[in-house]
This record gives sequence, C-alpha cells and structure tokens, in this order.
Amino acid sequence: MAKKKKSKGLNLDIDRHIKNKIDYYKGVQDVLNAHNTKSESVYLRKKWIEKQKQNNYANEYERIRAHLDTISVFPHTQDRERMEKRRDKLLDLGIKATSGNQIS
Repeated sequence: MAKKKKSKGLNLDIDRHIKNKIDYYKGVQDVLNAHNTKSESVYLRKKWIEKQKQNNYANEYERIRAHLDTISVFPHTQDRERMEKRRDKLLDLGIKATSGNQIS
C-alpha cells in the first residue's frame, strides 16, 4: 500500500508540474502576442502618419498652385515669390515621395 500512495503522489506531482508548464507556456505566448500586436500597431500608426503627411503636402501644393493660377496681381511681389518657392519645394517633395524617398 505504501507504494501505491507514493506512486499516486508522484502522479499528482507530475500532473501539477505539467499544468504549471502549460500555464507558463501560455503566459510566454501571451507576452509574444502582446509584443507582436504592439509592433504591428506602431507600424500601422507610422504608416497612417506618413500617408497623412503626404496628403497634407499634396493639399497644400494644390491650394498654392490654384491660388497662383487664379490671382494674377499680388499686393506684394514678395508674397508671390514666397508662394512660388513653397510650390517648388512641395513639388520636389512630391517627386521624392513618389520615387520612394522619405519626406521629413
């Protein structure tokens, strides 16, 4: 009888050990999943912000271009020059963005 009690106790220890290991590996998997989710979230947010920047530059370029096309007389020539410089810079940024370079 003593052997049966001992072997039964041994089985309980093995069962408890297996359960602890399963819980441990579930915890490790949860940590890995959380890390992957966070990195995917960071990547997605970065992608959204880059797209938003591109849209903002495109909208500003269109606004300036339309303004320069419709208004022929500016009160100050410096305003027109400044707007033309900004238009050219936005055009360069657009060319860089479509060729794969980063906009900063």
